[in-house]
Amino acid sequence: MSALAASLSKSEMEDFGAKCKMKDELLFIQDIKNFGKGVVKLNVGGRMFMTSVYTLSRDQNSMLAALVSGRHPVPQQPDGSYFIDRDGTHFRYVLNYLRGDRGTDSLPETWTDQHQLLKEAKYYRLDGLVKVINIKMGK
Repeated sequence: MSALAASLSKSEMEDFGAKCKMKDELLFIQDIKNFGKGVVKLNVGGRMFMTSVYTLSRDQNSMLAALVSGRHPVPQQPDGSYFIDRDGTHFRYVLNYLRGDRGTDSLPETWTDQHQLLKEAKYYRLDGLVKVINIKMGK
C-alpha cells in the first residue's frame, strides 16, 4: 500500500475511487463524441467495415486519413461506402491499431498472416503499425 493510500480514510478512498471512475466515464464519452463526428462505411475487397472519420484520421500521414480529409475527391459507392481494392482479410487489425490497440498481442500469430498484414500496413502508410509488426516478427 502506498503512503498516500495509507494516509486516506475509507471514505476518502471511496471518494477517490468514485472520481477515478467518473474520469474514466468522461474519457469514454469523449471518445464516443469524437467517433460519432462522422461514420464511414468501407468496402475493403468485398468486406464491409464501419468506423469513424476520427479513427481513420488518427495517423495523419496514412492513406486512410487522406481518404477522409476532403483534400481529394473520392467517389462513394451507391450504398455510401468507399471501395478499397485490397484484400479485407486483415483490415480489422488495421482498424484496431488506429483505435488505439498498439500492442503486439493483438496481431496475428502466424508468420504468413503477419507478413500479409505488414504489406497492408505499408500500403496504407501506417508506419507505427509497420514497427509493431516488425517487433512481433522479431525484426
